[in-house]
Amino acid sequence: RNPVAFYFAAAQNDWTSPQNGELWRDEIKTLFDPCPNGWRLPKSGTTTDIPNPSPWKAFNMDNSVLDISGGRVFNTVVHGAAGKTWYPAAGYRHWLNGNFNLVTVELSCMSSTSTNGVIYYLYSTASTVKPSGFNDGGGWPAPAIGFPVRCVRE
Repeated sequence: RNPVAFYFAAAQNDWTSPQNGELWRDEIKTLFDPCPNGWRLPKSGTTTDIPNPSPWKAFNMDNSVLDISGGRVFNTVVHGAAGKTWYPAAGYRHWLNGNFNLVTVELSCMSSTSTNGVIYYLYSTASTVKPSGFNDGGGWPAPAIGFPVRCVRE
């Protein structure tokens, strides 16, 4: 038996019924946050709020290098110290059938930031870095898509 379940979202482009885009939130930790206590989903890349600014706010093509796996190494500053962080090009799970797509080609990572059902996420390919990508309902249904998550310490 496979212990991992994947919920398909053909009808409403979301994993909840009725839709609720506020289950993961910037301001508070909710029961639905996939990170353990003491950790949270990162805010979107444009968020500079103190005390929890986005770890992605400075991510761009100029401060990163595509690695051989298709992932990307970003130069970062964490707690005042320079460092590097690697994100894999893990692709995503398709919202209609659960299949893995664009593995080693596309880097996506879900954030806690949403506005009126619009979900923000880190997005990168070989030619672009978007620390605050989003879906406005015209294309990928980001709430239903199986983007990886990467927890950050609260």
